[in-house]
Amino acid sequence: GPADRDDVKAAAARVKRTANEAKARKSTVSALKRARVPAPDPYMGRLLEALSEEGLFERGVVLVGTGAYPLYPCIVGAYLSAGLMTKAADLAFPFGVSFAGAATVSLEQILRRADPTFEARMNRDHKWAQVYVSGSGFQVDLLTTPRRTKQPLHVKALSAAAVPLQFLDYLVAEPIEVVALYGAGVPVRVPDAGERAHGGP
Repeated sequence: GPADRDDVKAAAARVKRTANEAKARKSTVSALKRARVPAPDPYMGRLLEALSEEGLFERGVVLVGTGAYPLYPCIVGAYLSAGLMTKAADLAFPFGVSFAGAATVSLEQILRRADPTFEARMNRDHKWAQVYVSGSGFQVDLLTTPRRTKQPLHVKALSAAAVPLQFLDYLVAEPIEVVALYGAGVPVRVPDAGERAHGGP
């Protein structure tokens, strides 16, 4: 619209403010990485960014498994062995996670924003994908907390399904929010590694 309209001026100011904030965050992320604070590799960073921008972690999805390891050193105060890493990312969908009101965008589409070679691997016993594999062999698995039925949890908004995994409910009972050092910083939800996760006070 015309540049002299108040709403247009306000919108332009918001865009400028957001850009400046992102630039400042990128500088902070770069400084932390130069100080050797662990960060996910660029591939995992792009993947987490795509998932986060779509609001998966905000809605309650939790990153579990070795994909979460690079996000823990500042939380536990120790470096974790790079030898523990695998070419995989496990996404936990705790029972009750809601995508109500979310736009229907398949998980395959979201993952392809990070790597266009991702493809859904269909299960012959279920019509919704539970595993996604890239051309390089990187795998994304969908998990959910135990239920009365062993049937996968259908996540309609993502055209996907999550497989129930025994004891996963204990792991994701009280997840925490962390920031992955990639780009301007990526908000991610991971299991709590503190005293509460080990039965402490």
